[in-house]
Amino acid sequence: MKKINHYVLNGAIALLSTAGFVACSSSDDVTDAPVNPTYDGKSVKTQFAINIATPVSGKTSTRMTGGNTQNGSGTNSNTGTFLGMNNINLLTFKEADVFNVTTSSAQRTSNIQLDQVITLAQLNASDISDTQSSKIYTDVYIPVGTSQFLFYGTGPIGSSNNKDRFSKGTLATPTIGSGQTLANIEYSLVTTLSENSGYTTTAKEFSDYLDAIVNSSYTNSTSTTSTWASLGDESKWQTLKTAYTNFTSVGSNGARGGSANAILFTLKQLYEICENLSSSSDNDVKGLAGAIKDNITNASGTIKVKATAEQDTKGNTTGYKLEYDGLVDKYSTFPATYGLPEGAAQLTFDTTNKFEYVTNGNVGNAGSTGTNANVAFDVNNVTYPAALTYFVHTPARATTKEIATTGTGTDVWPTTVANWDGVWNASTGNFRDWTKTVNSNSRSVALQYNINYGVACLATTVKCADKAYLEDNSAAMNSESSNQQITIPTGGFHVTGILIGGQSKTVGWDFLNPKSNDQKYVVYDNDLSVDASSNGVWAKRNSESSKNYTLVFDNYVSDATDGKQPAVNIALELVNDKEEFFGVDGRIAPGQKFYLVAKLDPNDNNTGGTASGSINWPETTKSNFPATNVNRVFIQDYTTTANFTINSLKNAYVTIPDLRASKLQLGLSVDLTWQSGLTFDVPIN
Repeated sequence: MKKINHYVLNGAIALLSTAGFVACSSSDDVTDAPVNPTYDGKSVKTQFAINIATPVSGKTSTRMTGGNTQNGSGTNSNTGTFLGMNNINLLTFKEADVFNVTTSSAQRTSNIQLDQVITLAQLNASDISDTQSSKIYTDVYIPVGTSQFLFYGTGPIGSSNNKDRFSKGTLATPTIGSGQTLANIEYSLVTTLSENSGYTTTAKEFSDYLDAIVNSSYTNSTSTTSTWASLGDESKWQTLKTAYTNFTSVGSNGARGGSANAILFTLKQLYEICENLSSSSDNDVKGLAGAIKDNITNASGTIKVKATAEQDTKGNTTGYKLEYDGLVDKYSTFPATYGLPEGAAQLTFDTTNKFEYVTNGNVGNAGSTGTNANVAFDVNNVTYPAALTYFVHTPARATTKEIATTGTGTDVWPTTVANWDGVWNASTGNFRDWTKTVNSNSRSVALQYNINYGVACLATTVKCADKAYLEDNSAAMNSESSNQQITIPTGGFHVTGILIGGQSKTVGWDFLNPKSNDQKYVVYDNDLSVDASSNGVWAKRNSESSKNYTLVFDNYVSDATDGKQPAVNIALELVNDKEEFFGVDGRIAPGQKFYLVAKLDPNDNNTGGTASGSINWPETTKSNFPATNVNRVFIQDYTTTANFTINSLKNAYVTIPDLRASKLQLGLSVDLTWQSGLTFDVPIN
């Protein structure tokens, strides 16, 4: 995969002094230059400049919906626009604090205490442009003896509502202060339910509503009661008994769709069956069917549904349209109001005639065995995408010279990444003789390495195979002789979201996960508008969709089994814009969302998407890059590209399976690359 914009936002940090020379010197000095007059025995006051190489036209860039990932937006989507930088902290370390950047994450996250934390004012988007790449800070004190820096910053962070959080991404950022240790620096993904209260209450209201329908009963004039859940074997009850079995059945993964949309589709079928029985000659059948209809419309309950007859041109009733009656969004769009994908709402049905929503209960996955066999998709582990972050661990470089911000010559700060790297060249660089420690006579101080992104980026495209039809799973689900052939819509299937498994909720100071067993979280990105010129992402026949960008954490594991980094399961969320069809765990109605799963495997062992290309790792003389030379699916400051191809609908899920499961029904093929590295081409079968 490729470095994000080839270090698009790689900033070089420099410290410039305006102080005059004096005639005294210090034993700390490594030259005969006079002491900086601002030296107070601990620090020297300087000016501080950040140099950021802005995105340029023609360079591949990155981000969730183009603009918010600094991937560009509007008509020129190849040109990224600087979005500003917030939460800027500069951490200083003395030579005695040197820590090894090549060891494992656990060893790197040591108890090294922070010496001084310098908070810098935010950068506005207008501060950096193609023609102005530097920003000067004044009156910044740098401790004498500083030999290393850590730099942290963030782009815009969504915080006001779900739309904002999905659009910009969001993170829980650390409060960094002197006296802390490196282990105190953690960035965390934000779970959607932690920001949206009421999910459990609304889910219980829906399950109570369904329980009332299941327990519908009718008492006739002779005081004989017929209960839907326990009908006899008489032939007159056959239709309602079959309807009961279908209404309470679950899919092969032990659950069924419990979203407002999925429930409405099931109720429509049940209502039409009961309406047809309203003309039955048997009063008990007619009465029980009427009681079920009354419980569906539920006029006095919390969940209200209305049924409207659908008629043909001659006025004949052809069916019924069911819709929620005057309910607020938390009901009618459940569970989307709580930041969850539709398929996350999963229902089970038990022997006591009760429906229950599961979070991480004992719900198996189709084809899953072993440890992951009885683990459900956990709604508590769904997170928003990460926000844009900046990070570098770099040596300090210092000089007694004053470096100009404008002009030409050898003592002028460079304003591009290439020139910045060049000035430190050991044999030819203008700044090659600078010291590696800030001294009492230092007047210009710099971060030797460029600033990188702390997060990784996933770029995705989707298409359907080059064929007229996609087969569903109706033969297996309904014991039919063959599967249905579903015509690919002219405009394609609408892709409304992407779920990325194998994420750690928290990463440490180096943006790697300090807890290797914590990779159970799922990033959900539902803002797939791409840019102003696109109406979304569509999986068309043999036509690659617009590219979508999602920010995630690096998924490096320090104690990987056999040295192999883990594969990552990903689910695409699509809308069925065609006729009803059957997937691996049930019926998918028109207008209902479904999920296709792919596996991205950096080990290229033919279990999922095939990785191609090689990673162009940064040179060690230009970066203390974390966990370098370890191939993994997501690498901070790199973009992973996954090109998905849908070959079949057989393995479409109504509900989202546990994306940690070892044996999922894969429905996508993937071409996977790291830009400046690997691409995954993934078929969905």
